[in-house]
Amino acid sequence: MKSDKQESFPPRKLPEAKENIERISPQEARQGLESGRLLLVCAYEDESRFRRIQLEGAISFQEFQSRLPNLAKDQEIVFY
Repeated sequence: MKSDKQESFPPRKLPEAKENIERISPQEARQGLESGRLLLVCAYEDESRFRRIQLEGAISFQEFQSRLPNLAKDQEIVFY
């Protein structure tokens, strides 16, 4: 069940992160993934753990590393 609070989830800057990193809601992540605007990456390096917790449309950290040289500088990336 969705609450109004979740639907209006504002991006928040993470205090310890660089200025251009922000949090987004799960709904915003799904929309970005479906539109092809963002890349969803599992941050665990262990492939077996990735397979256990893989979200639909996500890639492994290893695959991310192999794609990194070819990613556009402005590619939106969401780590979970």
